Order: sequence, then structure tokens, then C-alpha cells
Amino acid sequence: MYFDPDSVAVYTEPVPPVKPVDEPPLKRVEPSQVRKAREARNERKEYIYYELRNHFRYDEEAWEKYLDMDAKLRERIQSTVAPHKKASLPTTYSVRQSLIELRKSTALPVETIRQKIQTEYQKFMGVALHDWPSRGPTNWLAEWEFLINLATRYEEPLPSWLSDICLVWERVSDLAFYFSDVQISIQKNDTAEYTPVSVIRAIEFYWVRHKQRSELRVASKPKATRSAVSTQDVTLNGAKARSDRSRRHFTRRGRRSRSPRPNRAAKRAQRHKGRA
Repeated sequence: MYFDPDSVAVYTEPVPPVKPVDEPPLKRVEPSQVRKAREARNERKEYIYYELRNHFRYDEEAWEKYLDMDAKLRERIQSTVAPHKKASLPTTYSVRQSLIELRKSTALPVETIRQKIQTEYQKFMGVALHDWPSRGPTNWLAEWEFLINLATRYEEPLPSWLSDICLVWERVSDLAFYFSDVQISIQKNDTAEYTPVSVIRAIEFYWVRHKQRSELRVASKPKATRSAVSTQDVTLNGAKARSDRSRRHFTRRGRRSRSPRPNRAAKRAQRHKGRA
């Protein structure tokens, strides 16, 4: 607030702190209850005195720092201002008053400032975006908001600011739906709900969603191959399934193939069993 001459807040010049009494109140010796009551009051006054003394020391250090900074600023102003402008800065002026006078004497005409605002605005809004900026929209939005506030400050009307920002951002895929609604509101002449702040908040919201979506990974489905199914060991209710050798085999034409032949030991056992 001290260095902002355009601040609407009430500004008051700092004043030096007031030193408390030199010594705390002395204790008196009096009989019994009166003495105890007076001692309690004296202790309270003594506590208040030491508190005030500590606050005074803090305020005195702050006041000395303020005087030091004020002297440095005055020296800086006097050393950088042209000689023909020093006459308009008397020594009775505070640093704040000196800055206000310098701004008034060096400021450009209002019409020139308005023309510069229009030129910078048209130049800035003349580039359309086809995708999100690499570092996000923060820098772009900050510069756009600065131009809007500057135009408001110098009463330079920008009636087409809403349609201009639509032309810049409508090609970004994440914002196409939002700015299509804005354009419909412009056609209906119902744009009371849209302000520069609300548009900035909307763009920041969709930027956060875009970042979250880009950080997500798409889950891949497991691929089931024929070899994996045939070699998988499946158990049902604790019982192991039959292997491929014990299953019925089929040919390519769909006919049933012959089952595997028994070995010679099994044949001999069957022969001996038949003879017996």
C-alpha cells in the first residue's frame, strides 16, 4: 500500500512510537490485606509496564528502519529525476506524494495509452491456438487478464472480448464444447453470466482435466492363445483335468481318430489271463 499511489485504501503516514514511563511503580509496605491488595495491583502494573516497554522497543526498531528506507528512497528519487523536475518535488513532500507527482508529470496522454492498449490487444489476440500450450495456459491467461484490467482502468471498451477469446481457443479439442455454448449465448445476446474471471476459471478447469486424462494409462486386455489354453493345468473341485493324451483326438475332417495303442506288457497280461 505504501508504494501504490492508486490504492483505494486510506493511507496514513507512520508516526514515532510513544515511550512508556521510565520506571515501574514502587512497592509500598502497608499492613495485611491492604498491603496484599496493593501489591497485587503493583504487580499487575509492573507486568503491564514491561509489556509496554517491549512493544516500544519493537516499534522503535521499526521506526528507525522506516526512517532509513525513507532517506534512501528520497536520495534515489533526487539522483534519478531530471533537474527541471526537481522544482516540483519540495522537501516537505513525503515519498508517496513525490511518486504521485512524478507519475502525473511523466504520464502519457490518456488517448495515447488507449491506442497502445488497442494495438497490443489486437496483436495478442491475433494468434489462434490449435492445441494446449506446452507449459499450460497460465502465462497466456495472465497476459490476457492484464490487458483486460488495463483497458478497464483507462476506460477503453473492449466489447468483443468474449467472441475474441472464442476465436482463439475454440480449436482446442477440450474446450470446443464450452466455447460452443459461449457462442450460442453471444448469438442470443445473453452473456451476463460470462466475465473474464469466469472464463479464466473454466479454461484452468479444463486444463487440469486434460492433464489428468493424459497421465492415465489404458488398461491392456490379456491375450488368450491356443498354446496357452492347451498347456494350462486346470483343476476342478480339486481334481486335475485329463491331459491331452487321454482325451479323444479328432482329425481335421472331424472324424474320430484311433486311440493310442496299449503297450506290449498289457497285451501279455491279457493273454495270460485268457488262457487261465
